[in-house]
Amino acid sequence: MSVDIHYNQNPYAFLTGAEVAARLRVSKSALRGWRARGEGPPCRRVGGIYRYGRDEFEAWLDGTPTEGTPVVKADVQASK
Repeated sequence: MSVDIHYNQNPYAFLTGAEVAARLRVSKSALRGWRARGEGPPCRRVGGIYRYGRDEFEAWLDGTPTEGTPVVKADVQASK
């Protein structure tokens, strides 16, 4: 099944689980598993169906480290 994603049409659009899974190249069941564990992109229920805000998904995607890239937490101290 081919999923057609039109990112530039509406910046406030919601994506379906199938669209997000296709973009991440994972199965829909993997995406469901991430959601159940509190992992993966942020989503919300709209009309009883899980949807992913396009901009939120893109922000999550931009902030996700690639495989082999260590996650570094910055030690930020307030200036006096």
